[in-house]
Amino acid sequence: MVDETKAVIALTDNGRALKKSGSLLEYNTQILNEKIAKLELKSREKQTHKLTIWVAVSTIVMAILALIQIAQIICKLFPRCSL
Repeated sequence: MVDETKAVIALTDNGRALKKSGSLLEYNTQILNEKIAKLELKSREKQTHKLTIWVAVSTIVMAILALIQIAQIICKLFPRCSL
């Protein structure tokens, strides 16, 4: 904190100390910006995770469809095949 004489009173948050040249407002703004950045990062990580799952499922479905097409081609080449 900063008192009326602009003297710095020791203030720490998670190991960070308020700089002698800084103000309490700047310090609080910095902490708020860091919290916002962490929340945005978590949100992006969730979106990335959802997209990764969607891509994986889509890839599996496409692979199954490709296998079915390959099986159909093989059955056309060999008439004894029943599909």
